[in-house]
Amino acid sequence: MQEFSPIQYIMIDISNAYGMDKCSWQERISWVANNDSTLEYQDIDADSPILYSKAVRAYREAKVGNPIGHMVSLDATSSGIAIMAILMRCEQTAKRANLIDTGKREDVYSYIGDKMGEDRDKIKKPLMVYFYGGTAAIKELFNNDKDKLNTFYNTLKRELPGAYNCMNILQSLWNSKASHHTFTAPDGHIAYIPVMDKEKKRIKIGDTSFTHIANVNKPIKDGLALAANATHLWDGYIVREMVRKSKEQGYDLIPIHDDFYCHPNYMQQTRENYLSIIIDMAKKPIMCNWLKEMGGNCTEDSQAVIDTFVSKLESAEYFLS
Repeated sequence: MQEFSPIQYIMIDISNAYGMDKCSWQERISWVANNDSTLEYQDIDADSPILYSKAVRAYREAKVGNPIGHMVSLDATSSGIAIMAILMRCEQTAKRANLIDTGKREDVYSYIGDKMGEDRDKIKKPLMVYFYGGTAAIKELFNNDKDKLNTFYNTLKRELPGAYNCMNILQSLWNSKASHHTFTAPDGHIAYIPVMDKEKKRIKIGDTSFTHIANVNKPIKDGLALAANATHLWDGYIVREMVRKSKEQGYDLIPIHDDFYCHPNYMQQTRENYLSIIIDMAKKPIMCNWLKEMGGNCTEDSQAVIDTFVSKLESAEYFLS
C-alpha cells in the first residue's frame, strides 16, 4: 500500500470532490498540484462544489502550517461485491472490487458495462441491487427481454463468479417455515431479523368500509432478503471494527455506511485498518459459519488456498477510494 502525507490526502480529497475518484492516486495529487493557482475558480465544474470548496480552503490553511479541523473521506468501492469476494476467497471478483491490485483503480460498473456493451450509469443500479437480492431494476432495464437478461446473468457469472455464487448460496437457504432469521457476526454481534409479510383486511364500520394493509410477522414461502441482510451484517461488522481500532489508536473516525471520514493526519492509518480487517475476514471461516448457522453444509478451503488468497490482498490499493 502506498503511503501519503496528510497534505496529500487533502489533495486527494479535493480531486475526489471534483469528480476524479476513479483516477489513480498520483493523477489526483498531480491534478491539484498542476492547478494550484486556480483551484478556487474550479468549483463550478466540481461534482460536489461545496465539498470541493471546503477541501480547497483546508488545503490553503494546511499549506501555510495552520491547524485545520477538516475531515477527509474515502469510500469503499463496491463494498457488497467486495465482501462476497472475501467470503468466497475469489481472486477474480476481488480484482474487480479493488481488493487485489491490478495496477489501476478498478470500477466494476464500467467493467461490466463494457463487457455487455451497456453504459455504466445504465448498468450501475441493476448491478448493485442484484447482489442484494433485487430483481425489479434488472427487469425494468432490460424490459423483460429474455436474451438480454440471460446475457446480464451470464456476464456476472463469468466476470464476478465469487459474488455471483455467494449471492445464490445465501438466497438458497431461505427457511419457508421460519418467522425470523438470526445471524452472528465475527465479533459476536447477533442480528435478529423477523420475516414480515403484508396482510390485507377489509374493515367495516357502519356503512363505511376500507382496506387496511398491515405488516405481519409470519413465515413466507419465498424471500429475497437473505443476501441483503447477511451482507449488511458483515458490512456493519467492518464499520464496528473500524471505529474500535480508531478509538484504540486515539483518533476520531466518522463512518457513513462504508464512507470513512477522519482528520487527514489519520487517513493513512484508516486505510491500513481497513485492509487489516479485510485480511482478517479472509482468514476466518465466516461463510462456513454462516452456512452452518442457517442449517446448511460447508467444507472450508485448505490453508494453502487461504494463504495464497490473503497474500494477494496485502498489496491492495484502491479498496477505499
